[in-house]
Amino acid sequence: MPFCRDGVIGEKFMNKNIKIVFLILLCFNIFSLHVTDLSLEQKIGQLLMVAVPTDCNEQNFKAAKKTLVQYNIGSIIFLGSGTVEKQVELTKQFQSLSKIPFLIAKDFEPGFFRLTDVTEFPKNRTLGSTNEELVFNLGKQIGKFCNLIGVHINFAPVVDVSCNPKNPVIRMRSFGQDKIDVAKKGISFANGIQSENVIACAKHFPGHGDTATDSHEDLPIIKHKRDRLEKIEFVPFKELINNGVSAVMMAHIKVPAIDQKYPASLSKKTINILKKDFGFNGLIISDALNMKGILQFSGHPEQGRRSQAEAAVLALKAGNDIVILGRPKAGFTDFADQEDYLQLYQNIVPAAFQKIKEAVLSGDLLEEEIDKKVEKILAIKSKFFPIKITKDNKELHEKLHQWDSESQKLKQEIFRNSLVKNGNLSLGKKILDAQLFGAKEALIKNVDIINLSDFELKDLKNYDQVVLEIFNVDVFAKNYGISDSDLAKIKTLELRNKIILVIYGLPYISELFDKKTPSIIAHENCLDARDAVKSVLV
Repeated sequence: MPFCRDGVIGEKFMNKNIKIVFLILLCFNIFSLHVTDLSLEQKIGQLLMVAVPTDCNEQNFKAAKKTLVQYNIGSIIFLGSGTVEKQVELTKQFQSLSKIPFLIAKDFEPGFFRLTDVTEFPKNRTLGSTNEELVFNLGKQIGKFCNLIGVHINFAPVVDVSCNPKNPVIRMRSFGQDKIDVAKKGISFANGIQSENVIACAKHFPGHGDTATDSHEDLPIIKHKRDRLEKIEFVPFKELINNGVSAVMMAHIKVPAIDQKYPASLSKKTINILKKDFGFNGLIISDALNMKGILQFSGHPEQGRRSQAEAAVLALKAGNDIVILGRPKAGFTDFADQEDYLQLYQNIVPAAFQKIKEAVLSGDLLEEEIDKKVEKILAIKSKFFPIKITKDNKELHEKLHQWDSESQKLKQEIFRNSLVKNGNLSLGKKILDAQLFGAKEALIKNVDIINLSDFELKDLKNYDQVVLEIFNVDVFAKNYGISDSDLAKIKTLELRNKIILVIYGLPYISELFDKKTPSIIAHENCLDARDAVKSVLV
């Protein structure tokens, strides 16, 4: 009998109690499976996680169904934008197909949900400035959401230490620059998720924080020596492992101090740091193998670009338990483009499956190693299944409404709590709201508003105080994009003690100003952050 979510088989003929017993027996039958009960083809399928667009169109849905069943795929990751209702419906339909239930994964990093109909939480950089209890509560709330929609693995938290302000892909996704604080916030977040019986995944090992390259586009190289890595980059991962995180994702970065030939995601030496040095025995998962950082890597330059199939074999040989296969096009912002998912289902998955099978049959990839990986995966599925997925749209909407209401309150509390305040923030009677890198309505009612570039110092006599709001800074530009004339105005306002600085976004720009200047750092440029600032000043 094929596995069937929610007892669809014979549902009309079973009363509620019989149905419950049926499901328990069915789940027991599935998870009494041992790796020796599976064929080689079934075992290979369990090692593969295949991407599906959250807003999957009919053509891709049909192709995905056929491929997932034909190749006994073990896990699905939903990518791109879409609605909760659509993802839940897809999850139900996919789960009804498989004899062994799929592990369902999603990148629910705070601030990057990409679901259009639910609350979006503050990003990690904001969480880095709040307390551990609130971070735990947010992780727990995300865990509840995963349970609501049938997600088993949340690919979070990011525990890369943000050492490079010009990092193009990690900056706002990191908890911050301090390794201990990153570790503490990462532990709180992971514990919150896992308190709801959802798998948390620390990423991107051995640390993607000190790069100036996006691994979606190219292969970053970390040039630090091993002792520096142990003092900074390794610390959060080691602490999360010591505190029971269930999974770790490998980064597509090259670290010559560890392995001069292979990137971390394909490096046995790097993965052995997790297994042998840190004693980690949880799931080890590759980052997506469609990313240019891994496909452009080749151990032999004359071979040129690797395929995902080749990368999959190397990743499994290195020690990854699960490898993620994606569509040919990769990028951090274009997940929702569905035009080439058919290539994934019709060409890439079959090629990867065949390459892995050939590697096993030739002895290049040992079947006993495959067995160990599959045993681990089946154990995880036994522990984390079943999730009580919401049965109908009415129930889903009711639960979402309650969850969203709770999430809005939590989000507002986090934004207020995360503000970094410095100096005397008391306002005078006559206020000017000056703005830089963004024109918005006045922060405070009934005050004059002006772009800083249009402000003339001779008019300062008309005001007791200037509140200067700085919105979007360019981390790659001189003085973060602030012109020399505007910077001179700010210095004059500081000297005259007539300014309160409000910075929305990364705090690096604060290094340009006097540390004694009254200021508020809000970490994100969004309405919720501005409302939090307003609650302090008004």
